[in-house]
Amino acid sequence: FSDKTKNDFYHRDTFTKYSGKYDYVKLDYNPSTSKNNDKNDENKKKRAEALEELKSRPIPESKLDKRVQNLIELICNVRLMEEALLEMKFDAKKNPLGKLSSAQIKAGYAALKEIENFINTNNFNAAFMEANNTYYTRIPHEFGRHTPPLIKTTKQLKHEMELLEALDDIEVIFNTLNTDTNNHVNPIDQNYEQLKCKLNPVNKTDNIYQLIDKYLQSTHAATHQLYKMQIEDIFEIERDGEKEIFNDVGNKMLLW
Repeated sequence: FSDKTKNDFYHRDTFTKYSGKYDYVKLDYNPSTSKNNDKNDENKKKRAEALEELKSRPIPESKLDKRVQNLIELICNVRLMEEALLEMKFDAKKNPLGKLSSAQIKAGYAALKEIENFINTNNFNAAFMEANNTYYTRIPHEFGRHTPPLIKTTKQLKHEMELLEALDDIEVIFNTLNTDTNNHVNPIDQNYEQLKCKLNPVNKTDNIYQLIDKYLQSTHAATHQLYKMQIEDIFEIERDGEKEIFNDVGNKMLLW
């Protein structure tokens, strides 16, 4: 460790990055955000036992509206998340979703900010190269055998910012959804309950649905003739405790 990084392994909490040496990437291998390792191990064992039992049981029928079921499946679809990140060259195989620590993501933002300064001043010196190396170390990518490209344009910078935003969103999802299983509840229903947010489908015959549809169609620019937009579903959203906060606010504006 010392030979590769010039740091003492037993003092890695105060790690210093040296030019030309390996960096230290912190990953979150805990099954939850709890700091109690014994509790984490116990929860992990319970989850494994519950999953084995679930395999031999029929999945309970969901009590949710089919439209809500479809939305929850989309929100919690890990495979789709991995595919989306793979298209952005993130290495989701070596870095399972939700395991890249928030500190690493913040370090990625800091590295991109530094790269942005070099781009704005058109200064691509050795420090610029080091900033790129730092970013790719903090946020592992998959380029096969190709050398990682230098981030030299605002377009490339924007692409990497979108990747970090996606990783941020995924971390929120993984922290929100508890992986403990309930044998008597449909997995979709369980994920819905953990979101602590009511999702009520709006019927097509409702005035609010027709108003939003009118907004959509009437604001479609005349220059955008290559495609048409059509509403699939509309949901009225109410987060836990939010209704009480706005009880005294009489005038509200429709946001969609």
